[in-house]
Amino acid sequence: MRAQTGETQLVTIMELAFQNEHRCRIELLGPIRLIRNDQAQARFATQKAESLLAYLALRAGPHPRERVIDLFWPDMDLPDGRNNLSTTLVSLRRQLEP
Repeated sequence: MRAQTGETQLVTIMELAFQNEHRCRIELLGPIRLIRNDQAQARFATQKAESLLAYLALRAGPHPRERVIDLFWPDMDLPDGRNNLSTTLVSLRRQLEP
């Protein structure tokens, strides 16, 4: 789901994966693993995608995009950070969809 607060778009974990009845489990101790239907899924495209999924799973609820960009791409300007966040979210969505 996406929500707008003024100029700020919010990112939620619901936006990434759990829009249907397929159940997933994310294991965060040791290597991060995504388990769906009792089977481990393939590795993540990037370390940043893996870290972003862990962050969103641990901190459920809406997240201002600017805050997420600042956490994961602190040295980038806002337009480049938005592009990286968008690319990473697309990668995660593809991997998390059934």
